[in-house]
Amino acid sequence: MPLLRREMTVKPPNTPPRWVAVKAAGSAVRAVVFAADRQGRNFVGGLTDEKIASILCSAVGHWGSGAEYLMQTVDQLERLGVRDVTLWRLQRLVAQRLSTLQVTGE
Repeated sequence: MPLLRREMTVKPPNTPPRWVAVKAAGSAVRAVVFAADRQGRNFVGGLTDEKIASILCSAVGHWGSGAEYLMQTVDQLERLGVRDVTLWRLQRLVAQRLSTLQVTGE
């Protein structure tokens, strides 16, 4: 499973899996999430959405870019009927920033 391989490559994992209740297409379902460990050594909190979007626009790791990962996550959630207003807002901010960077040639 590519997602499990992607999220569990760091020991200990930065994003340990856990079960949560979500609504998908109007129904309550259980889902596995890989949520950041707030006590983990790589966790950074207190950032504005604008700062997070800026970081996502430039972050690149061995699995790809942060912007691409966000877009793939939002797209897959959309296909499953799951809406997360925070992720959608971040996706809009990232898309706007990337569009601006392309226009200005940065």
